[in-house]
Amino acid sequence: MTATKTWSLSLLLGASAVMLVAGGCDKAAATAKDRICTAGNYVFCRCEDRSEGTKLCHDDGQGFDKCDCGGELGEEPPPLSPNGDAGFEPVDSGPTPADAGPSIDAKCAGKLAVLASSEEDLYLFGAAYSGNGAWTVGKSLGPALRSQPRGVLLNNVLVAAWRSRYDLIAWTKFESGQTSLAPPISIGSAITAQAPAMLATQTAAKIYYLGADNTHFEGTYSAASGWDDATTAVPTPVMDGGVNIPGKSAPAAAAVGTSSVLGFTGTDKSLARQTYSSGAWGTPIPIASAEALAQAPALVALSANATKDMLMVYVGSDLLLHSTTRTTSNKAWNTAILVDTTASPTGVPQLAAIANGRAMLVWRASNGTPFFSVFDSALVNPWTVPAELLPGRNPSLASSLSVVAGRCGSEATAAYAEKGGNVSLALFQNGAWTGPYPVPGMTNMTFAGAGEVP
Repeated sequence: MTATKTWSLSLLLGASAVMLVAGGCDKAAATAKDRICTAGNYVFCRCEDRSEGTKLCHDDGQGFDKCDCGGELGEEPPPLSPNGDAGFEPVDSGPTPADAGPSIDAKCAGKLAVLASSEEDLYLFGAAYSGNGAWTVGKSLGPALRSQPRGVLLNNVLVAAWRSRYDLIAWTKFESGQTSLAPPISIGSAITAQAPAMLATQTAAKIYYLGADNTHFEGTYSAASGWDDATTAVPTPVMDGGVNIPGKSAPAAAAVGTSSVLGFTGTDKSLARQTYSSGAWGTPIPIASAEALAQAPALVALSANATKDMLMVYVGSDLLLHSTTRTTSNKAWNTAILVDTTASPTGVPQLAAIANGRAMLVWRASNGTPFFSVFDSALVNPWTVPAELLPGRNPSLASSLSVVAGRCGSEATAAYAEKGGNVSLALFQNGAWTGPYPVPGMTNMTFAGAGEVP
């Protein structure tokens, strides 16, 4: 039986071409910026059965051939890119500058990876730290970042996912000792207009995302079988005392043991959590003391020796950062508190757990620069006074920065794209941030994120 090709992505691209013509753009006079693809390259597309197909970019860069799903079902489609696997083609990042300053710890060689993209083109850039300040950099055509990437560790392998073009969710992985990330590809049939959330259990990595119908969906990855179709709806039972949350935001996610929690906001200013335990999802329950702006919160599981096992940070209706914690012993969520009267972010804040029941909170301030505060669950006043990430050399950011737990010499690692497009890291160690540590070969970027493996 011949497979019927999908037209969903082709229609989107066709609409772009029509807009160019309607705007009076002569195809013969099109500039490089007007091109929607690189001539002669393949990009991925969806077939009717939701499998991966490919389509070839025309010589003028203005459109594509039809989505090719390989003809008969089960046949292999053409390669995703001319190199045959849509993997990362090497980028000449140049020699390490003589005045680059201190290098990232040599222990991070083969353990630290960075992803970055520009919002204006189709490329995903990936870099792996080689030691002595040097990086191995590559680029892949197709699944460019349209959000900051999220990553989790599953069996000491970094699994990362992000919102990509056409609202698809794409993913890659990175293993210790590797010089490149795995070829990126889209996840099942997952489609979202917001960044996905991720968590890891003992046996699987999970993504959670907001669908077009105001439903949260789940996708599951295992090392043995890869990703499922990622279209399992998270049920929202309304039990006695339960509440329907209108206009749900994209979720944040975290896991402790066999319990998983989604945190999200609603258009009614609610901040809610929904817990998976004993094999079933409970009802979404608002946190009574919270009044939130309708955007995704940040959520993280704290270290095992903490009296609080989860921390959620959200933007309040007053446009300031607030937080709430879950008590380890009884799993009750506590009264929300203000982080600081000066902590007013642009975009979604980011969290990473660090040692001894603490967490690192970073955000892009209203002036476009990065700030941070450290949470300590053992203190009565748990938040440190917000401070610039890099005092005296604090950069202006192109988008929100990301932060992950450090595993090869730092307590936490932040990654960001500067307003000018360069990508850098900052490392938190001995109670202070150091940096910037530039990642060469990445210019004109909008989004960036890092990940580390043990």
